[in-house]
Amino acid sequence: MPFYRYKALTQKGNYIMNTYQANNKNEVIHMLQAMNYYPISIQKAFSLQIFFKKMNSKELSIFCRQFYVLFHAGVDIIRCFHALTLQTTNKNLKIILKSIEESLKKGQTLTLALTYTKVFPQLFINMIQAGEMSGKLDKILKKMAIHYEKESKFQKKIATAMIYPLILCITSILVVIFLLTYVIPCFINMFENAGVQLPLPTRILLIISSLCIHYWYFGFILLIFSACWLYRISKKDNTQMFLDKLKFRIPIMKRITQIIISIRFSRTLALLLSSGISLISALEITSKAVSNKFVENQIKKSIEEIAKGESLAKSVKEIGLFSPLMISMIEIGEEAGTLDNLLDQTADFMEEEIEKILEKILPMLEPLLITVMAIIIGFILLAMVMPIFEITNTIY
Repeated sequence: MPFYRYKALTQKGNYIMNTYQANNKNEVIHMLQAMNYYPISIQKAFSLQIFFKKMNSKELSIFCRQFYVLFHAGVDIIRCFHALTLQTTNKNLKIILKSIEESLKKGQTLTLALTYTKVFPQLFINMIQAGEMSGKLDKILKKMAIHYEKESKFQKKIATAMIYPLILCITSILVVIFLLTYVIPCFINMFENAGVQLPLPTRILLIISSLCIHYWYFGFILLIFSACWLYRISKKDNTQMFLDKLKFRIPIMKRITQIIISIRFSRTLALLLSSGISLISALEITSKAVSNKFVENQIKKSIEEIAKGESLAKSVKEIGLFSPLMISMIEIGEEAGTLDNLLDQTADFMEEEIEKILEKILPMLEPLLITVMAIIIGFILLAMVMPIFEITNTIY
């Protein structure tokens, strides 16, 4: 539904301006009249949801925690969203929360009101629906707050581990750019006046340096164009499928990807099962939560096998993408009837495992990056020194 920006006059003679989500202007007019407001102007507003991305794990954990505290204290849902709207500092989110509040006032369910927005992930909406149907919304909100807190901490660990290699790569690029644009030009006149035949590496380096100095804007435009093209291509299903499948083909990345997928699968499935959602429905939601198209397709195949009477452990094992530990825990959990608890514990254990793997890999990655940087800079220095030796031999 589109957003409408309205200006109205209250019974006390005060002017108010706000936004409201409705199918048409008549709905906005009826809403204002029901509140005893006199509408002055109503215009269709540009939807900010186009530029508003889905809430990340940290934002969702805070939102769920705040929502839980209010709802658990006995505050009704409409007043909960009114309080959440007032306390958020994000202007775009404030508009969306306000629209949800207005939808709730019109008698819509919370699940239906959330589906009009593009900021909440499908997992969140499904959990809210389960909470509304079971009458345990407060417990669901608490579980989601814990779930997204763990997810946020896990993502932060991965991001922190990649900071140093990223800084090293950026530093290397900046050093090379500095040498090509400031250091090498100082030697160009000397080489030209010497009248000697320059070695091939030096000629290549001088061409690259000249391009960087005189035609840098073409390179910048090409970089922007390439980035946009790659971004557009990466959003296509075929490209995502190829890249996600490739992650399981690269030796080192395969192990890391396998553990990350296992963690997301275990934690999401545990949350859904503990909330009373059926196994088939939980797997369908989990397949999208793993954020991997290739794995998503494989999970859908296992759903078909489970629907035929196959056990979860056997169907997951046939996929061949999850860690052996997780498969064993699923088998034990199915036999003992404690699948949700064991999956959650498995996710916590695998988080510790991936930390240990990253601690081993990063020290190996550091000398590798330094070696690549040394080769590039060494080539530049060699290309500059070689003609100097040629000039020296000519003089003597």
